[in-house]
Amino acid sequence: MFAEMFLSLAVAVLMTGVMALVTGRLRNGRALSETLMVLFPATWAGGIWLQPFGPQVWGVPWLPFLLTGVILALILTIGARQSAPRSRRETIDMLDRIKLEKKAEEATYVTLRIVVWSLLVLLGMAIVFRYL
Repeated sequence: MFAEMFLSLAVAVLMTGVMALVTGRLRNGRALSETLMVLFPATWAGGIWLQPFGPQVWGVPWLPFLLTGVILALILTIGARQSAPRSRRETIDMLDRIKLEKKAEEATYVTLRIVVWSLLVLLGMAIVFRYL
């Protein structure tokens, strides 16, 4: 169990770092910690529930953990916000978009927080049930 936990933490940290380097969107500590907070249990749950395959590290096949981490990192990267505007026109377009999205964002903020915490609870339950 501890080897699987450490392996999923290592994959989650690696994927969070790759996301931060590639996209440049995860610059502040809060965004990094939130991304890691979602990737770690999701990688752990996916890694222990997938059929074990591939070479082993500490007696644990590591490919299911890596595969889960990569897929989830790609999904999170696709869903991330766009990068900063580079020209005046892009800035004006972004400000117009922000005005339209602000009201919708306020309404969805609470809903998304509930979804994230529900997901974390379900992932925790999936991990616990796998070891029982």
